[in-house]
Amino acid sequence: MAKRIQKHLFFGVTLGFGLGITYYSLVKRVKKTSTFEPTPAAQQRQNTIIHDLEKESREIQDNLAKIGVTAEKIAAYKKNYYQQYIESDQSATPNNVAKPIQDFVHGILKDHGINPHEITLVKWTDPSPAAATLKRIFINEKTFSELSESARRFVIGHEVQHILHEDNLTIFLINNILETDIEKLAENTNNHNHPYCLYSRFIEKRADMKAALKNELYAQGYVDFLQERIKKYGDTPTGTHPLRAERLKVAQTILEQHKNLPMA
Repeated sequence: MAKRIQKHLFFGVTLGFGLGITYYSLVKRVKKTSTFEPTPAAQQRQNTIIHDLEKESREIQDNLAKIGVTAEKIAAYKKNYYQQYIESDQSATPNNVAKPIQDFVHGILKDHGINPHEITLVKWTDPSPAAATLKRIFINEKTFSELSESARRFVIGHEVQHILHEDNLTIFLINNILETDIEKLAENTNNHNHPYCLYSRFIEKRADMKAALKNELYAQGYVDFLQERIKKYGDTPTGTHPLRAERLKVAQTILEQHKNLPMA
């Protein structure tokens, strides 16, 4: 069980429901520290996007239920395994993430109403620039530093959304419910429409969009991040990842909305 926890604590920003976080509580938490307040028209547009995400979330839950992953079962597994997950998640110690990066990440956490002392920053060597569990953010300093500042802002904003929605915990619980290596399953492109793959792509989409909806700075970072990644790596379809080209279209749409509906 310990090995399984460790293995499924990780997923990258470019990879791809949450438990206990409603949209209302998320917005309430973010607005306390946001320096950008949307106009009524902009808020209506944002609410439409959130409504569509919630509708898609219900469809994803229905698909997962078909393979035995019901909301009730996830809640039961969370009750039984949450403490074990947390103990494993908190077992890592900081390992000298450069102070300028620490300061940058802490600023993003504060911008989302999260106490930086609640999140441990950990250096790692995975190619993804960053990843998040419930209590940790992993940083590949080289890959992260190669991104533009706006792209770095979006990357951490995206990871914050994974934290707020407890996405990594949910992945861990699904893995235990199915008693299979779901990440290995997702690597097989023949499983592209498997309910878990649909779920994984959805949580990445949700983290993208909610990060970008915060304000124009994050939306610009969303566009910049994808343009930089496409230029460097191209676009390869996988079971857990939305296509970068598709994500870029969404990013450009949200950025245009911010620009056409100026913030008060």
